[in-house]
Amino acid sequence: MRRRILLDIILILGSFIAPPWLALLISLVGLFSFENFYEIFAVGFIIDGLYGIGTSTLFIPTLYTVISGCMFIAVIFLRKHLRFYL
Repeated sequence: MRRRILLDIILILGSFIAPPWLALLISLVGLFSFENFYEIFAVGFIIDGLYGIGTSTLFIPTLYTVISGCMFIAVIFLRKHLRFYL
């Protein structure tokens, strides 16, 4: 439980301080480390709120939220096929 709270704090601070791609990589670690890591959606909303207003990359105004959702679904399917993960 402490590891998850520590990762959440790092992830939230990282989404404000670090580049968006780094926050998504940290959230990928959380996805493989913990079951049902829903915090990735909050990170997607935060990054879209900070960097996505006024710009629509690839005509998707909530690009990082969509990427976070795709990562969440992909890891669910990958866990079933991987023998070892974090």
